[in-house]
Amino acid sequence: MSFDKNQDGTLQKLEFEEFMSQLGVFLARQELRVIFDNFDTNKDGNIAYSEFLGVLRADMSTDRIAIVKKAWQKLSNGAPAIPVETLFANYNAPAHPRVTSREKKAETVMSDFSMLMAEKCCDMQITEEGFMSFYADTNAVTPVDKDNYFIQILLKTWNMEGTRVTINAARLAELEDIIFEKIRQRTHGADDEGKTVRKIFKHFDLDGFGTICFSEFCRALESMGCAFPDFESRAIFDKYDKDGN
Repeated sequence: MSFDKNQDGTLQKLEFEEFMSQLGVFLARQELRVIFDNFDTNKDGNIAYSEFLGVLRADMSTDRIAIVKKAWQKLSNGAPAIPVETLFANYNAPAHPRVTSREKKAETVMSDFSMLMAEKCCDMQITEEGFMSFYADTNAVTPVDKDNYFIQILLKTWNMEGTRVTINAARLAELEDIIFEKIRQRTHGADDEGKTVRKIFKHFDLDGFGTICFSEFCRALESMGCAFPDFESRAIFDKYDKDGN
């Protein structure tokens, strides 16, 4: 820890303030005190690395916990533990977002996953607790505004595309705002947004039944420039598919 000036394994308040500033987080004294006290879990006036990481690991949203549990259920099929070889065999490293974006090679992602997951194993078996612990570590280094990214890692690497995922109300509202803005941008002259929506709906209602299915809905979103992941498009679709038909 480069900000641990006296190398005692902890950050004092001034060291923590410098650390925050280096990250681009500039806080008032009162704000700094509140955050410092939150990380100083044993209240000894210093923040140890284990305390800092422990708070980050524990702060996992319900949406993230839910998707990790779904992945475990898919892999374990109800078993209390599974062989680590089974886990590695099912991990789809080439589908990891950092591989598809060409930030990393699949071999590197697989190597990192294997090494870190092996630390969570006992007698070459992985339990739900160990699996959750691995993703708690991932959660610690994935900012709260990156729920989308965290969920996509699970969906893609465990071949769970198409899985229905619950997203929080704030994100759902944000997606709706994006859609509305796209509709507003396509509305011209004497038209209003409602007329624009009706035109788009009618265009993608290919069978003329007055309804659109999920795939048609996704194409409509794409035509407006709303390139959402499948699980987010599904969440919006399900909100408006009131009768679930």
